[in-house]
Amino acid sequence: SGEILRIEVRLPDGRTVASDQSGIRGATASSSADFSAALTGSNATATIADTSASEALGPSLATSSVLREYFPLITNGRVLAVVGVWRDAVPILAELDDLRRNVVLVTVTAGLVAAFVLYLVFRSAQTRIRRQTDALIDATERDTLTGTRNHSAMVEALARAVAEARTSAAPT
Repeated sequence: SGEILRIEVRLPDGRTVASDQSGIRGATASSSADFSAALTGSNATATIADTSASEALGPSLATSSVLREYFPLITNGRVLAVVGVWRDAVPILAELDDLRRNVVLVTVTAGLVAAFVLYLVFRSAQTRIRRQTDALIDATERDTLTGTRNHSAMVEALARAVAEARTSAAPT
């Protein structure tokens, strides 16, 4: 997983002084943006690229994409050489895809759990509010001392009965 496919040590002018491939020593590579950035000595650079854009010298690399890393070798604040490492990026990209899928899965699952919990909370609150509303309406219709219907509730019940009798046209 992420095995190293090629290692090269290049001087600042791009000339290869060491490599794991025979016949590359002394060959000069064109200066790329990543190689130039490593020459500044500020930090290493890493890029995932197609094999055709890998910048590796010698025979082609046996993979579809590579992780190219340049590490500056610095002495007394001066870059003496740059080490280039090419790794097989296919397993790394597969791990990233798995990680991305797992993050989406966890996010969706957490969203569903949160939605279910909110549903239960709101349902409970709605039940409690309905019960309190019914108790409040009942309290407005009953006398607190005797528990019987009060005057306004009786008048309202009588008005409803009269209205029903008129609409049904039934004798009372």
